[in-house]
Amino acid sequence: MKQINKNNWHEFIRSGYRLFFGSGAACPQKLIGEFLKVAESYNNLEITHILTLGETPWADARYAEHLKVNAFFLGRGTREAVQRGDADCGCSRSAEEFTTTFL
Repeated sequence: MKQINKNNWHEFIRSGYRLFFGSGAACPQKLIGEFLKVAESYNNLEITHILTLGETPWADARYAEHLKVNAFFLGRGTREAVQRGDADCGCSRSAEEFTTTFL
């Protein structure tokens, strides 16, 4: 099995995948910042998180063509993305997400 490291992590992500970002105050902002540098090379990636405190740069309108944000609970950045139509609030279907699909 190939090991993931700081130089090859992007090889493990494919267009159409669902990525779960750690939530609350534990969101790995540095790692996400590195991901966002190449986010426009992917299509139809779903970014799922529960509730992120602080900045949510992946919900920025510039990534809307490549990333679909699904937050179980809304913070400031994700609320703005939902209002623009670039994100969904999945709090009404969160149990379904964990039981019928792989996050």
